[in-house]
Amino acid sequence: ARTPGVGKRTAERLAVELRERLQQRFSAWSAAVGGVDEPEALDAAAGSPALSVSARDDVQLTLTALGYEPLEIQRALRAVAVLGQQGGAGPMDDDAEAWIREALRWLSRDAA
Repeated sequence: ARTPGVGKRTAERLAVELRERLQQRFSAWSAAVGGVDEPEALDAAAGSPALSVSARDDVQLTLTALGYEPLEIQRALRAVAVLGQQGGAGPMDDDAEAWIREALRWLSRDAA
């Protein structure tokens, strides 16, 4: 809505359309990866408190929109969960924004 010529309704419509497209693309990618993104697999591997399905979807869709591959996203989520379990900087709650921040921090560690 901050873009000139784009109002609130148009921005909302674009967000809904993009979300649907990302969900379709993400579901195709997750099928190709072979179920790596199953919540139980992530939680069991990390031993962390469960991230809700809606929060996990938000994190995955956001990172996908930023250009990350499904396997990269899953590795980042596992790493962030392990950091949180060890008492590090990782989020321990169901805050999708905190998970996104920490995942981006982990994904960009090699670029720094």
